[in-house]
Amino acid sequence: MILSYKDKRLGEAGSIVVIQGKAKSGKTAVVGAILGAAIGGTGDLFGLESPNPLKKAVLHYDTEQSRYEHFDVLDVSVRKRAGFTEIPDHLHSYTMLQLDIGERWKTVQADVERRSNQHDGVHLVVLDGVADLVNDPNDASGSFSLVHELHAFADRHQCLIVVVLHENPGSGRNKTRGHLGSEMERKARTSISVEKDGNSEIVQMYVVGARKCSWPKKEAVCFEYDAEAGMHVTVDNPNAMVAAENDKKAEAEKANALQALAKKVLTKPLTHGEFVKAIMAEVPCKESTAKSRIREMSGDLKIAERIDGGLYQMVAEVVEVKGQEEELQPLPALTLPVEGV
Repeated sequence: MILSYKDKRLGEAGSIVVIQGKAKSGKTAVVGAILGAAIGGTGDLFGLESPNPLKKAVLHYDTEQSRYEHFDVLDVSVRKRAGFTEIPDHLHSYTMLQLDIGERWKTVQADVERRSNQHDGVHLVVLDGVADLVNDPNDASGSFSLVHELHAFADRHQCLIVVVLHENPGSGRNKTRGHLGSEMERKARTSISVEKDGNSEIVQMYVVGARKCSWPKKEAVCFEYDAEAGMHVTVDNPNAMVAAENDKKAEAEKANALQALAKKVLTKPLTHGEFVKAIMAEVPCKESTAKSRIREMSGDLKIAERIDGGLYQMVAEVVEVKGQEEELQPLPALTLPVEGV
C-alpha cells in the first residue's frame, strides 16, 4: 500500500489517485500532506500515510505555479508540514509552467526514468495540474490517450501516480472538467474530494469514488488555514459532531419507544412466548421483529430482564429526550406475583 488513511486503502503501486476540487479549495495542502507522508514526515499530514522505507524517488511536477509560488509550496506545504528542516534528497519537485504543453509529458517521462535509476525505483509521482499536459481536456482522443499512458506508466514503474484535477465551477456533484476528468475518474483507484464548507473556511477531504475504499463525507478529515502556523491545520469535523449527536438522539428516542412499548405489554411478568405475542398484538409485526425488540429491551438498555422462572419484568425507566440529556435511570425491580410457574 502506497497511500492510506487509517484503515482506508487509497492507492496501490500501479494505480492512479485523483485529488479533485474547485479552485482555491485546498488541494495544494493535500498534495503537500501526501508528499510529506511519502518522505517520512511526522507533522500535520491530515492522517495520511505513505511508507517509503527504501527512500525511492518521490516526484512532484507542478504546471500552474510560478517559480516563486512553487518554492513557497515546497517550503511550506511540504517541508514545514512534514516537520523537516530541509528537503530530503529523494524528493524532487519541478515547476513546468515555462514548458510548452507538448513537451511536458515527455519531460515527466524522461525525468521519472532518470530518478528511478538514481533512487532504485519510484515510490510516488504527483502531477499537480494534469489537465495542462494536454492541449484540450475536452478532446476525447487526446484525453483517453493520456490516461491510458499514465496508467501503463504507473504499472511499469510500480509506483502510485496522484493527479490533481479541477472541478467544474458551479457544479454541485463533484464533476471534474472535460473528457479528461471523466476518463481519469473511471480509471482511478480512488477519487478524493477537497471541498470547502460554504458556511466557513473549513475544508473537508473525503472519498467520492473508489474501487475498494469507503470514506464518506461524514467521516471527512477537516482542516483550515491557521495564520499563526502559516499553513492549513487539522480541525474537528463539524459534520461528524452533528452526526454523532443525531445518532445519540436517535438511539435515545428508540429507547424511549421501547420503554413505552414495554410499559403497555409488561403489566405483569410474562414468559418469552407471552412477551412475543403481547408485542405482536400491540404493534403489528412479525414474530422475528418482536423477538428482536425483546433482545434490545433485555440487552444494554436494561428495560426488561428475566427473573426466577424465566419470566420477564420491567427494570428501568428512560428519561425523555431533552436537548443532549438522554440517559437511562435504573429503578428498583417491580415486585409482582409470579403466575404460571
